[in-house]
Amino acid sequence: MPANPKAIAINRPLAKTITFRTIGTVLDFTTNYVVISDAATAATLTAFGFVVGPFVYLGHEMLWDHYIAPQQRRPGLPAPAKAALPISSGSNAKDEPA
Repeated sequence: MPANPKAIAINRPLAKTITFRTIGTVLDFTTNYVVISDAATAATLTAFGFVVGPFVYLGHEMLWDHYIAPQQRRPGLPAPAKAALPISSGSNAKDEPA
């Protein structure tokens, strides 16, 4: 099925931010209301977390992605070269002809 060219592309960190913040907002308000017992104050505290929280979370995700190994961030690049070690067929290496 071809991708819809008019669809809005949302990157993974942004999508995670949206879902995380939605769940977090509901939990924040519930916790604030249970502890404070005042809906207006609970809503104010929750609104603050709703506005500031996504920026903190998105920044955290971007920093996390920034410090991942470069070969993991850029899938098109080859993995770093590893030292090649000879694989023995079970016999002692000095017994094999050079």
